[in-house]
Amino acid sequence: KEGRKEVRKEEEKKRKGKKREGKKKEEEKREEKKREEKKREEKKEGKKREEEKEGKKREEKKRERKKRVSKILKEEKEEITRGREEREENGQ
Repeated sequence: KEGRKEVRKEEEKKRKGKKREGKKKEEEKREEKKREEKKREEKKEGKKREEEKEGKKREEKKRERKKRVSKILKEEKEEITRGREEREENGQ
């Protein structure tokens, strides 16, 4: 009887040990999944920030272009006005 009890105890220990190992592995898998998800989220955030920067750069370029164009148009308008005034003075 004593031998059987010892064997049972050993088997019980093995079963519990395997159970514990299984739980550890499951926990490790969950942790790994969490880390992977966190990496994906950080990557998304980084991409989002990068896109926002690009958008701001594009907007800034548009504003600069608009300023240049309006400045050129203003200068051309002034030239036309000056030319007209000169012709009127010369015509009189």
